[in-house]
Amino acid sequence: LGVHGYSFMINHNGYLMFHPDLRPVLGPYRKQNYHSIDLDMVEIPYNLMKFVHPLPDSKIQKIRKDMVLSIANQRSARVKKHLDDMRRIEVVEQNYFYATLGDKESNPFTLGIVLRFPYGESQVRTVEPSTEKVKTALRFIRQRNVRIADWIYCNSTAEDDIGDTEESFRGYLKEKIETDRIASCPYEASRQLIYMMIEELYIMSKFENWTKTGVADREFKRPLDQSAYFDFKEYQNENHLHWIFLATRSGITAYWRLYQLANEEHIRQFSDANPNSIESSYYERTINATYTYGADHIHGDHHIYSLFFGISNIPTNNSHMSFDNHTNATEGNMGSSTPMSSSHMYLVIATAIWMNQTVHTPKQTAQNVPFGVFGVMLPYKTVRAKQFSNLCAPLDTGICYIIDENGYIMFVSPQDGKDRIDDIGKFLGEFEASIMYDLVAKKIFSE
Repeated sequence: LGVHGYSFMINHNGYLMFHPDLRPVLGPYRKQNYHSIDLDMVEIPYNLMKFVHPLPDSKIQKIRKDMVLSIANQRSARVKKHLDDMRRIEVVEQNYFYATLGDKESNPFTLGIVLRFPYGESQVRTVEPSTEKVKTALRFIRQRNVRIADWIYCNSTAEDDIGDTEESFRGYLKEKIETDRIASCPYEASRQLIYMMIEELYIMSKFENWTKTGVADREFKRPLDQSAYFDFKEYQNENHLHWIFLATRSGITAYWRLYQLANEEHIRQFSDANPNSIESSYYERTINATYTYGADHIHGDHHIYSLFFGISNIPTNNSHMSFDNHTNATEGNMGSSTPMSSSHMYLVIATAIWMNQTVHTPKQTAQNVPFGVFGVMLPYKTVRAKQFSNLCAPLDTGICYIIDENGYIMFVSPQDGKDRIDDIGKFLGEFEASIMYDLVAKKIFSE
């Protein structure tokens, strides 16, 4: 369904059968009332500040009533949504499509599909790829650090699933190369998704060529943008750029190591923390922010910053060992053979890739479609020393904060000679409540 898209189902009492925000398990225990969570408890109207009974009339209430009465319909609603483990809240416009499954008289369940307005209703389509393009995609996925979302891409039921997602996808590619078709996938929509994945892998292979030589296609030596390539190499060298990655709508994320000494274990941890591209916090934030704040988002001028902590197990039998951020080496640890965890902080900078819609698209819909997210990972200490510190350098007294779009601290200057590195990533309101109230009053943030 694309970024921010999801499905849900309710019964004719309005209770959820499934929904992304239906969380029936708390730790090892199943919640007692998980089976009686109403739709209006998870789809929150934008202007609802606290729960009251009965809930006031809203578009969500109308959607719920339609679904309970088995009325097939489409409605839009402005709601609050959370991401990043509920650390971030956004107000968005969504379109709801719903209908009863099967016979209305005998089936008590109604299915709903939710798409983000306006860009969620459009998708990128491609033609059936050539055999050479499929071969390029297969070589790329075999030779590179590629993560494929753990989805069922073609099979109609869970019982049909053969297990490993990447292995099954490779099977489709091999079948296409050998027979020039994918007979094992009988569904047109599923084949379209596989074709799009092949196209994305092909684009990734060309992008890799560009990062190395400035030329995307070896057959055509003309550089796409010579100045952009030189800017990229200069930025890479100046900032000790460790990794870059490209995540796409179809669930593919590819990683490239640009710094020889970059920690492979850390990028594996980042990949494990973000296994499904479009469901990752950085992906959702980037698409939403570039659309919301950047009228010219098609040009990629808006960036989202986030933090990632790579954890390393370090043996402590070396008394001369040094430790990174958030790790204290004490005398009691020296000489011990027990591994310790050392945290290395990275700054992740992401920007969205948008594609122009065709000229046949009605003007009232989104003019651009999200294709993916491009990101870079570099050591936080490098950015801190070269960029953030310089921004705060003109300040002679006081404390300088740099915060993200939700009020989380990306940089804070030393206070009374004390380095406040442990406060990076925390909410500004924890330390400067009066400033946060002032920012809310000035409508920079909303409560």
